[in-house]
Parts: sequence; structure tokens; C-alpha cells
Amino acid sequence: MLLSKKGKAIRFKEEDVRSMGRAAAGVRGIRLGAGDRVVEASAIEDPKTSKLLIVMENGLGKMTAVEQYRFQGRGGSGVKAAQLTAKTGDVIGGCILQDGDDGDLLCISKQGQAIRMRLSDIPSRGRATQGVIVMRMKAKDKVATMSVVMEDPEGKEATLEAAEEQREEEVNVIKKEERKVKRAKTAAKSDTKKKEVK
Repeated sequence: MLLSKKGKAIRFKEEDVRSMGRAAAGVRGIRLGAGDRVVEASAIEDPKTSKLLIVMENGLGKMTAVEQYRFQGRGGSGVKAAQLTAKTGDVIGGCILQDGDDGDLLCISKQGQAIRMRLSDIPSRGRATQGVIVMRMKAKDKVATMSVVMEDPEGKEATLEAAEEQREEEVNVIKKEERKVKRAKTAAKSDTKKKEVK
């Protein structure tokens, strides 16, 4: 799937793009209008469980089921992915997500503002809709970039295990130091008693 700045998207089969050499120019994926450009290109593993996340420069965003985008021949002009108006601005970026994906959407504005929100808080909307506000913009500010930060349960568990191991090592070091201090105190008391006897 290819997504353009002016709100067009095209979905075609991967085998429609033939293999080429490294220095080849490639084949046309989508026919772009004046002032348009591709802002996202993603592979779809399972159309039945996939959604397209779109974020627009005035802070609006939405999720749309991939199955709402019909198959087209490679090189077509695509179909409407968002109802762009002066309120929404152009499309900044997008991302293909699977049902059940857990993570956050991170948006940064041109004036340095940032917002992080749960993907589960972004509602699903139809293909030709404007979406909902995901980031409230100040006057003359625009969304500069967006990114999706996925949660990794296995990585989180590994981090917790590593932290626990580190804690155990630190506890062992502390216990060793305590034993050294006790031995030093005992030795000092013994020396004091010997001096008193003399």
C-alpha cells in the first residue's frame, strides 16, 4: 500500500512489482498529481486484520480497515484515503497496524511540541472521512512528523529479568561489604582487648 500527501492511497499485489537491479529506476506504484508525493509505503500481511493509521498536518488522525481499499492495478491514481480540507491539512504520514497491536502514537510539531497517545485511543473511521483530533495545534503550528512506538512484551519481560539479576548482584555486593565491616570491627575489638591485657 502507498499513501500520498494529498490523501490518495493505492493497494496492489506485491508480485506486480518485478525484481530489478540496484541501479534501476523502478516501476510506477501510484500516479501522483501536481504537488503530491508518497509519504508512506507499507506491506500488508493480513488484510482482514490490518488497519491504516493516517495523521494529518493540522493534528487530525484516524484508523481505517485496509479492506476498505480495493485492489487496483499498479500505477493507478489510487482512491481517497482521507477527506482533506483546510481544517485537516495534508497527510503527514501513516502506518499499517494489525488488530491487537499495542503501542503509542508519537507526533512532533514544527514548533517543537510533542504528544504521545495510546493507539487504542484512536477511533476507526471510514476511508473518506476527516478523522478526529489527536494533537491540538497552536496558531500557525503544524505536525512535522509522526511515529508509532510498539510495545514489546518479550522485551519488557527480558528487561525486568535483567533488572532483577542486577538487583541481586548489587545485594550480594552489599552483603560482602557488610561482612568485611563486621570482620574489621571484630578485629578492632580483639586488638583493643589484647592491649588492655598488656
